Amino acid sequence: MTQKRATWRRWETGLVVMAMLLVSHTDLGHAQRLRRSDRDHITAVPSHRSYMTPQIHRDRSSQVVLVDRTVPWRDAGRIVPALSDACARRQFRERRPLRFRAVYQNAILGMAFGHGLNLYDPEQRADPLMMYLFVNGGTSGCTVLVRPNPDARVANLFGQK
Repeated sequence: MTQKRATWRRWETGLVVMAMLLVSHTDLGHAQRLRRSDRDHITAVPSHRSYMTPQIHRDRSSQVVLVDRTVPWRDAGRIVPALSDACARRQFRERRPLRFRAVYQNAILGMAFGHGLNLYDPEQRADPLMMYLFVNGGTSGCTVLVRPNPDARVANLFGQK
């Protein structure tokens, strides 16, 4: 019986040694692959950043703000139904909504200029001497108001005084 036990011990030892070699071989190969670094390898994410924190990109502050808190927005200019319909179809709109703002009694309106600043107008309907105010710009309920541009430089630029 001792011979059978000795034979079994040899088999058992052989199996254990083979299992250890197999496990250590795969671990070494895997560790080697992880240690290798080349130019195309993705760099690690810095530890001070969290994946759960969204990055919020805020728009720069407005450059031109027209403020007249004494009148309601309906009195800010003349409503133009044809341009309002085109605005609802996105054929006459602000390039960047609320980049320029007009503040009235209880409303903030988007603003674009007839000479093309912040204005998307592929059919060339805008008058260069006018300012266009957008109520609910970018929606199907868009309303466009038109008023003269108070900047004298615009009138001089387009040859009218």
